Amino acid sequence: ELEAFFAAEEQRQRQAFID
Repeated sequence: ELEAFFAAEEQRQRQAFID
């Protein structure tokens, strides 16, 4: 589903930002 994809992408970007 697209929603799940966007949610995963958002989390990945947040993790990269924190890193």
